[in-house]
This record gives sequence, C-alpha cells and structure tokens, in this order.
Amino acid sequence: MARGSLALLSVLILAFATQLNAQVACNTSILDAVAATPDLSLLGQVVQAAGLAETLSDKTLKVTVFAPNNAAFEELLQVLNASGLTLADVTAPESNKAASILLYHVVPVPALASQLSDEQILPTLLGKNLTVSLMGGMVNIIAQESNASVVTADVKVCDSVVHIINHVLIPAPLADIPNYMPPMTPAPTVSPPAVGTPPTYSSPPPPDSSANPPQTANIDSMYIRF
Repeated sequence: MARGSLALLSVLILAFATQLNAQVACNTSILDAVAATPDLSLLGQVVQAAGLAETLSDKTLKVTVFAPNNAAFEELLQVLNASGLTLADVTAPESNKAASILLYHVVPVPALASQLSDEQILPTLLGKNLTVSLMGGMVNIIAQESNASVVTADVKVCDSVVHIINHVLIPAPLADIPNYMPPMTPAPTVSPPAVGTPPTYSSPPPPDSSANPPQTANIDSMYIRF
C-alpha cells in the first residue's frame, strides 16, 4: 500500500514538473522569437510597421510561420524601390499591403517539416493557399508570384512552429494585393434598464416646429472609409 502511494505521488510530481516546464518554455511569443533572431530583424521591423505586432505577440497562437530572413526582405525592398515605392508606402493605413503579404506567411495550424508532404496545399490567414514542394532534400514553398526554400526548419515557439525561408512569398501582383484592414472593435453592449425605470431611446425627440430650421450639412465634411 505504501509502495502504491509512493508510486502515485511520484507520478503526480512528474506530471506537475512536466506542466511547469511547459509553462516556462512557452513564456514567449512569435514576435519575441523574431526579435531574438538577428537574421529576422527586418521581419520584426515590417511586422511593427504593418501593425501586426499585437497579433504575433499572442502567446496562445497555434500556427506555422514561414519567416523570411533579412536577405529576403532586402530583395523585396529592392523590388519596391524599383517600382518607386518604399516600406512606408506599403504599410500606410490606406495602403497596407505589407500586412497582407505577412498574413500569407501564416498557416493556421502548426506543422513540422516532417509533417509536410509533396504537393500539399497549405491555407493561410490571407485566405490564399501555398503549395509544398519536396525536391532535392529541401522543403520548398510555392506561392503565386514567388517561391522560397526553408533554410532553417522547426523552430518551436510555444505551440507554434517557425520555418525560416530565403524569399518573401508574394500572393499576387503588387497592384492586386489587397490592403489590410484591421478587425473592427466590437461596439460596447448596452445593459437593459432596471425594472421600474423608463426605457431610454437612441432616436432624437420629434422636431420643435418653433425652433430654427435645420442647417444643411456640408457634404465635403462627410466621408466613407473603405
């Protein structure tokens, strides 16, 4: 009986230690891992400029990220400069194509290199697919407008996996890449009135005929944001 209790206690201690180690090991985020990797410094700058820092700071993410190295982003910046564009041009709120490109590098499930198969289709957070190609002992990722090879595989970040690649994956011709729009903040809910109190209404009161006539709105001051 004592031996059985001791064995059970040992199992419980081992389980607790394993859980504690997992919590300590997962006390980071993908953005933290990027910041700690010198060859991903440009990726970190683009993530910040594109407004995705908060998304990639989520330590509960369970995704696969194909992370372009510095040489890949230097190549992309040269392409942008040849088109008369800068990083600021493609990260501005009204023309944030950079965020869309980055979301094209994120697959919504974690996958090690050994779990990828030839001609496998990978969905992305952008809504466009990538294709896996296994050739010459390399894991290659086929995008619509570019291809890349995995140069460092299986960097585990909590429940996510990062594969460092040598080119930026481009989902479409630059002019056709959609501008990223951040998710809308939900409107606050309104609590119902307490029992016995008169309800309130959001509609305005009926017009007072004795009041001054309404002024015509200046249409130039009104706009709709797409």
